[in-house]
Amino acid sequence: MNTLSVLFLQINLAWAAGYLLYRLCRGKDTFFRLRRCLLLGVGIFALAFPWLSAHWPARLLHDMGDGNIPEIRLQPVGISPDPATDLSVSDWLWTAYAAIAAVLLLRIAVRVGSFIRFARRCPKESQGGQHFHRLPEGMSPFSFFGRMFLPASVAKSPYATSVIAHESVHIRQHHSADMLFLQTACAVFWPNPAVWLTLHEMLELHEYLADEEAMSAVSPREYQLALLGISSNKVATPLTNNFNVLPLKKRIKMMTTQKTSILWQTKYLLLVPASLCLLAFGHTAFAAPGTAEPDRTSLTAAQGHNDNLPDNASADVPARYAKGEAALMQFIASNTKYPADAMKKNIQGTTVIGFTVDKTGRVTDVKVKKSLSPSCDAEAVRVVKLIKDFIPAKKNGKPIAVKMVLPFRFAMQPGS
Repeated sequence: MNTLSVLFLQINLAWAAGYLLYRLCRGKDTFFRLRRCLLLGVGIFALAFPWLSAHWPARLLHDMGDGNIPEIRLQPVGISPDPATDLSVSDWLWTAYAAIAAVLLLRIAVRVGSFIRFARRCPKESQGGQHFHRLPEGMSPFSFFGRMFLPASVAKSPYATSVIAHESVHIRQHHSADMLFLQTACAVFWPNPAVWLTLHEMLELHEYLADEEAMSAVSPREYQLALLGISSNKVATPLTNNFNVLPLKKRIKMMTTQKTSILWQTKYLLLVPASLCLLAFGHTAFAAPGTAEPDRTSLTAAQGHNDNLPDNASADVPARYAKGEAALMQFIASNTKYPADAMKKNIQGTTVIGFTVDKTGRVTDVKVKKSLSPSCDAEAVRVVKLIKDFIPAKKNGKPIAVKMVLPFRFAMQPGS
């Protein structure tokens, strides 16, 4: 799996996990402002998850207790590109994925452009100090960023105060920015149902927030009559905040629901340890990308030279590959592919991978000790995780764990 695939997998899994945790905590409370912030936080957390997990201090979780493990170094493996390299299945899948995402992003851009042209055709008016664009009859009031749109029939009706109060909340709280952010996220991460559910949830919260604050400006009965009196659902674009976007029964029921005690907000504190555990898991599970900082303190020969290499003096019998080191080098060379992006950028050099052979001969704790590029690091880590059949090191006749260092020398020409 290449680096881009890993990054997308991390973001999508983090978004899905974050939304699931949010739903588990949410229940049927009326903390609409808090829930809006949490939903936005889920998206921001997911986008930042690859970086946060890579720099997560929980690296100590798998470094603790191995400070006294001896370290030995294998011969460097030379990797050259395969001249017959062609587009792989994953390349075609990424091309199809990107094409669909591009179409969805283009659709958003077209909608925004259409809205701007539509807004220019709507004359500006003012009523009671409130500026708005006049809509053609038959359309429902809506807002988009700092602009409010009302049909003349609504502006002159008894419902005008309620409608203006409602749309003013959307404008004042910048709900259009939320919608644009989540619509874009849905286009980029279109296969992820959690992203679409986040968008739907946010849409509901916007209406509940607008209803809640608007009813402080007018009586609840007057406001509910305004909802019943304006039943059109025609809007200029799904990006806008529409006055009748949710079923009236659902909104009126929420208006009459008793406010949840503020003490229940503490339940959302459970999201903090859950997020920390998710970061710790992400750091462990996605250690393959070369985003982690190289461990230079334990690297004595960073350029792959064989002088001054750490020996294995503390082990009576060093760990070794059961079929011999030559067979190990052959296995690695035959399973390692020169990353396509590294070839395009002419990236050459050495990435050094550290790992532990435990007391049973199993390869564990694979990490990048010297980085070359994210894709080269990820490929080297992937191959090291495939290695099996080590004979563990021994000391005093008992198996012990040892650290091993394996340099991968990526070169465009064999032997360079």
